[in-house]
Amino acid sequence: MVPPEWDYEFVVFAWRGVTVAGLTVGSITIPIWFLIVAFSAYPSIAFIRGPLRRWRRRRKGLCVNCGYNLTGNVTGVCSECGTKIEAVGGEGEQR
Repeated sequence: MVPPEWDYEFVVFAWRGVTVAGLTVGSITIPIWFLIVAFSAYPSIAFIRGPLRRWRRRRKGLCVNCGYNLTGNVTGVCSECGTKIEAVGGEGEQR
């Protein structure tokens, strides 16, 4: 049996097949950049999504934890989830 040749394909996927005694034995070549992009997409989105969601909720006057509408709340605590609320008049207040 002949060992498979190493082939560095950077743009496309490639199938390298060898037929031995009626069986096809082979390998699929996948570019390393594709694997890096595929496996880093979700962690990147998850890392950015949390702070962005909290910023939007704070800007809209919602609880940063659960999204409950805090209009008229003067207790300093979210009545839905119990999270402490930032003081009114901070950076996140709408104008």
